[in-house]
Amino acid sequence: MNDPEIKPKEKSKSLRITAYVLASTLFLFISLALVPKIIGDVAENGFSTFYNETWEVMVMYWTYIVFTIGFVIVWKNKLIGGIIIFLASILQMGPFLIIDLNFGSLIFGLPMLVSAILFFVLSSCPYKS
Repeated sequence: MNDPEIKPKEKSKSLRITAYVLASTLFLFISLALVPKIIGDVAENGFSTFYNETWEVMVMYWTYIVFTIGFVIVWKNKLIGGIIIFLASILQMGPFLIIDLNFGSLIFGLPMLVSAILFFVLSSCPYKS
């Protein structure tokens, strides 16, 4: 009946683990989905690939680049990395929200948004493990 209370430090640690697992899984999933396509397109067209494609492909490429930068930064600074991941999620979900209701944008965009929110919460958490 009387469960022992979870200390704030333990809550912070479990939230941190959850945030890093979500971001790492998302990074792995996006990398496995996009890196072979990006490598193939760059091998075929050179670096003009990043500015010479249709807008859907450009959103995909730049979302991956921005998310990767945020993912690397978040290991050192959760707030700045979270802001960059938040920008990547908005970049990814923009086509869904504004242009054509593409549900593929939500598949990548919503987990990015959730991981960015978790990192925002972690950056303001006073407890460190």
